[in-house]
Amino acid sequence: MARSITQVLNALQSLDPVPGLSAGETPLPLRHTLTAPSDASDLAVIHHVPAALHNFWLLAASARLFEDMQYGQWGLVIHDPCAARHATDAYQLARYDDARAGDLVVGMFLGDCDLLIVRPDPKADDEGQVLVALPLDGRVDGCVALTGITPW
Repeated sequence: MARSITQVLNALQSLDPVPGLSAGETPLPLRHTLTAPSDASDLAVIHHVPAALHNFWLLAASARLFEDMQYGQWGLVIHDPCAARHATDAYQLARYDDARAGDLVVGMFLGDCDLLIVRPDPKADDEGQVLVALPLDGRVDGCVALTGITPW
């Protein structure tokens, strides 16, 4: 069943920390944290924002999802628009062989150096793809997490 971004964010916001299981025996409490919405001036720092991501940022500027409360080592950080712009610039400089024009770094995985990248260029053949950029692997080895951003 398809759910809107608003429904998903409301559901995440209302959850209490959830114990998970690590190695089948150790409880690992997780939490989800959402910040206040972005405004139009925040969104203006990025060109070609996919509609689903734009809508997400209008509901929450950033998010920390599935973050483990005990160690802070696991989870996903979704950047706010300004942090996404800075992370994208840093990625373009540090990984110029792997980076493509139009890459947008929208998040990172806690405890790792993996980056969450969206391909927002409407003129590109891979528009809407969501990639996980691994720190040691080149672009050809990159992991496509979603073929389109609309499932968000």
